[in-house]
Amino acid sequence: MENRFQKIKKIRTRLSKVLAVLVIIAFIFGEQRYYLSGLGSGIVDIVALLLVTVGTLGRVWCGFYISGFKNKKVVTDGPYSITRNPLYLFSLIGAIGIGLVTHSLAVLSFIIIGFAIYYPFVIVGEERKLASILGDDYQNYIKRVPRFFPKFSLFTQPKEYTVKPKVFYKDLRDVTMFIVTYCLILLINILKTYAIIPTQFPIF
Repeated sequence: MENRFQKIKKIRTRLSKVLAVLVIIAFIFGEQRYYLSGLGSGIVDIVALLLVTVGTLGRVWCGFYISGFKNKKVVTDGPYSITRNPLYLFSLIGAIGIGLVTHSLAVLSFIIIGFAIYYPFVIVGEERKLASILGDDYQNYIKRVPRFFPKFSLFTQPKEYTVKPKVFYKDLRDVTMFIVTYCLILLINILKTYAIIPTQFPIF
């Protein structure tokens, strides 16, 4: 069962990378069929930045609690007290921000639909793995805390918490991807506006 799960996971990962590359190419060389006004564009970019910020800070928050403890114990404090998958929740929020800043309905739709199709399988697979490793503690955690959408009334946090710096610093580097991607997309939008990057085909 474990080998079968790993094979399926590898196939999904490769497929998602291929689709991601195609979306990136479409965004860079595609010409949007609708255009936002200066004010509309600015508002969308601000909302996108807020979502990217929430996604980034949220992943940092998760990393603070989970770094060094993943698959070793049931983490039930901080973001993990209100949802079992806060990393994926904040990743979705940040990804929607990235989709918005592209000013492309096609890219935004692909991100949302792709997440809705892909990540439920990932989450279920990880839950099975954690249940087999962590046993009753994780089963009790499943009964108390929702899988994805947070239940804020459950929030708890300790007065003190031990963090493993080396692992946390690595996770901290990883979360900068949202900010870097946001800046790159803004740059590409500017280059396309001034026709420095030629558009080859229309997209929504």
